[in-house]
Amino acid sequence: VVNGDSPEVGEQWVWLALARGSKLVLSYHVSKRTQENGNAFLLDIRSRLTTLPVLSSDAWPGYPRAVGDAFCNPDLPPGGVDYGQIVKSFSGRRRDYDKVAPADGPVRIAKRGFWGAPEMAEIHTSYSERENLNLRTHLRRLVRRGIGHSKTYDGHLNTIAGFTFWRNFCLPHGALNGRTPAQAAGLADHCWSTAEFVEAALEADEC
Repeated sequence: VVNGDSPEVGEQWVWLALARGSKLVLSYHVSKRTQENGNAFLLDIRSRLTTLPVLSSDAWPGYPRAVGDAFCNPDLPPGGVDYGQIVKSFSGRRRDYDKVAPADGPVRIAKRGFWGAPEMAEIHTSYSERENLNLRTHLRRLVRRGIGHSKTYDGHLNTIAGFTFWRNFCLPHGALNGRTPAQAAGLADHCWSTAEFVEAALEADEC
């Protein structure tokens, strides 16, 4: 329980795993930002990969443990990972709510490796931050300091799920020469229409 709220009430984080080459959202998770949920998110990423990945994240302190448990756990099938964090320090912020406003001073950036042997030049969160912008641009319920928030937890989950599928299969990406991330990842042979997306959603088994 975070801040006295139940798991389905109050602040909810959207966790995203983005493939750098195809721009595909590999996995997402909507929940409180707790160690338990971080572990669940990384285990889901682990279940979707067949190669040794290079992972980058921000400096949330729960990530190293979650990555280690998911990719370097002797009780799971053999795996491995090269994982590092990018740490950004913002000066000029004196109050907690200043986190949603630009910093007054310079931004200091450092990188650190945790698992495997990551190339520090490859550790960054630029693509993830851009995807955060995409989410907030298309989904008003994610815009800070507004009235467009989700009224129910299930409604919030369904919206994130629908957008993620549409974004992967129906939205051409500028960096992919007009292809969708699903096409770039070999999951689709054409750009899906919205009608195809709706039909597939209606025919899918409940999960």
